[in-house]
Amino acid sequence: MSDIPDHVAAIDLLGNAKVLCIGDLMLDRFVAGDVERISPEAPIPVFRISGETKMLGGAGNVARNLSALGASTEFIAAIGDDEAAADMKELFLGAPAITPHLILDKDRSTSIKTRFVAAHQQMMRADRETILPLSPKKQQEVLDLAKEALKSCGVVILSDYGKGVLTPNGVEDIIAAATKAG
Repeated sequence: MSDIPDHVAAIDLLGNAKVLCIGDLMLDRFVAGDVERISPEAPIPVFRISGETKMLGGAGNVARNLSALGASTEFIAAIGDDEAAADMKELFLGAPAITPHLILDKDRSTSIKTRFVAAHQQMMRADRETILPLSPKKQQEVLDLAKEALKSCGVVILSDYGKGVLTPNGVEDIIAAATKAG
């Protein structure tokens, strides 16, 4: 008998799992294009855009991956009051196994990571984000939503990218609530 866990069996169990995922949501934008010349204005490449793809990023990517493995996911994150938040809501419509609980925080912008890719090579990434802890009121909203979701979830994933949704006290409170919920 081996002490090595059976990872395949564990992954198979996710197909029946109800997971609570809490963390920093980002909009991942991939801008595809070509570079065929250098700018006459400065010694930089001229990037000609040919297309764009948007995806759930950060903790949203974790929830998306859980969904791909068959898990049903309750997802808690904060968004701003902006176009990226609207894009996120649209993306969640295409992910029926994820139930998003998006806390509107008008004091922050929704995180966007824009990657520029030419010839299968990432050339540059541009970030637009707020890196501040949620207010105590918004942190309480996260905890209240987590406590409610814990009534039906058997697994908790905290996905922290340092943008402020998960604070040290908030993490302690969520872990305590998860422990109490068994």
